[in-house]
Amino acid sequence: FGILCEDFPDRIFAAARNSPLIAAKGREGFYIASDISAVNENADEIKRLKDGEIGCVQREKAEFFNKKGEKIRKITKKPLF
Repeated sequence: FGILCEDFPDRIFAAARNSPLIAAKGREGFYIASDISAVNENADEIKRLKDGEIGCVQREKAEFFNKKGEKIRKITKKPLF
């Protein structure tokens, strides 16, 4: 699910739990979605979050963390058009 926070208006926080979740990079910045078809035509890169992982996306970057709050690297994939 995605969280907007008044204290960080330039960020979207995302958490994956029992449902697919992706962070997609496009020309306008990063997006989050539960289905690739929602962002497919606007996405240049896709990163899939696994169960229990957390993402923080901003216009110019995305960071990902495991359940313990440790920063992790995600594999970047190209979308299927």
